[in-house]
Amino acid sequence: MGEDKTLIIQALTVLLGGLICVATVELIRRDLLRTAYALIWLAAGVAVALIGLFSSGFFYLVQKYTGMLYQTFILFCILSFAIILMMQFSILISRLSDRNKRLTQDVAILQEELRRQRGLPADEATNQIKAPATRGPAER
Repeated sequence: MGEDKTLIIQALTVLLGGLICVATVELIRRDLLRTAYALIWLAAGVAVALIGLFSSGFFYLVQKYTGMLYQTFILFCILSFAIILMMQFSILISRLSDRNKRLTQDVAILQEELRRQRGLPADEATNQIKAPATRGPAER
């Protein structure tokens, strides 16, 4: 009975890894996920599938060399993945923040140049020079 449960868990783990990979490829295909960000999800899907395929030997080696139990190792893997994902998102947020700052500065410079071309005083420029209205995500 215990061996049947192990085979079921292994099959479900391999299936989960495959589903992660298929879902990631489908999100890339639909242009909902950029390729650069999909690499971590594809790597996670492959890792989950490989762990499902070779779980008994793999966990034996982990336990032999690290002393970790199965549950501890799974928790370690989940936390490691979460930390890597948070680091990737932190890098992305930092880049977007820098880009937003540069764009804001560029807009301010362009507004000042336009104000000077039109010969407007500084206090009237903000009332007369407005950026074109953009549509929000719900209106697209």
